[in-house]
Order: sequence, then structure tokens, then C-alpha cells
Amino acid sequence: MLATNRLNSVFATLLPSKRSEDWKAYYLSFCDAHGQFPMLDGARLIFPDGWTYSSSGYAGQEWPPPEDGAERAALIRTYWVLRQELAKKEFLAVSEHLRQMEIVQSSRSCPIMYEVERRDEAGKKVKMTEALNLDSIREQLVAIREDLELCNENLM
Repeated sequence: MLATNRLNSVFATLLPSKRSEDWKAYYLSFCDAHGQFPMLDGARLIFPDGWTYSSSGYAGQEWPPPEDGAERAALIRTYWVLRQELAKKEFLAVSEHLRQMEIVQSSRSCPIMYEVERRDEAGKKVKMTEALNLDSIREQLVAIREDLELCNENLM
């Protein structure tokens, strides 16, 4: 019996263990490798380096940039146009939100409080109450404006 247990433990180290693919981790690694911020164009995600990925799921198919220089340039331009359009919409929405919050806050003597959901150290969702922070909204606008400038530079 002892010899059988020893053989089982030897074979257990030689045989591959059951593994399952972590396609979400793969997709996030793909994003890191190809530019972080994909843009949705139909059924595919376009990356700034010209790589595309299926939008059907994390295990989706991926395609390298077109070999033809003109096609690759057109695809990359499409990426920057889509990103610029999204950034413009986001800038308008955040600007309007800031304007409305400034109006509401201006008639109050204390910061407006609101409930937010955060994750604690263990990763558990917890609800917290925080004061309205107009500066963080302004910082968002600065970041969006910088993204718009990056889009403009890449579209020149």
C-alpha cells in the first residue's frame, strides 16, 4: 500500500494538473501589450497599434494589424477618431455634471454628501458616505482634455 501511495504521488507530479484558461487575464494582458484603451468598431475592438480583438468575449479571436500600410494607417486613424468622439462626449457630460454640482453646492453651507460603493482591503463591497469633491471632477476634466489633445496629435 505504501509503495502505491508513493507511486501515485510521483505520477501526480508528472501528470499535468487540471487547469482552466483565464481568458479575462489573457485579455487584460493583451490590452497592456497593445495600448490599454480599445475602441469598439462593430464587432471588434481596435487598439492604437492596429491590433484588433473580437468584442464577443474575453476568449475572442485577435487579429494583427493589416500588412498593407494604407489599410493599417486607416485602421489606426479609425481608432483615434472613435477615441476622440468618445472623449468629446465624455468632456461634455463631465462639464455639465460639474456645472450642475457647482450650482447646487453654491447654495449650501456644507459640502453635499453622497453615498459611494468602494471595495475594502478584502475586496468586499462596502457603502460609504463622502463629501462632494468638485476638485476631483475638475481633475477628470483635465485628464479628458489631455486625452483630447493626444487624439488631436495622432489625427494630424
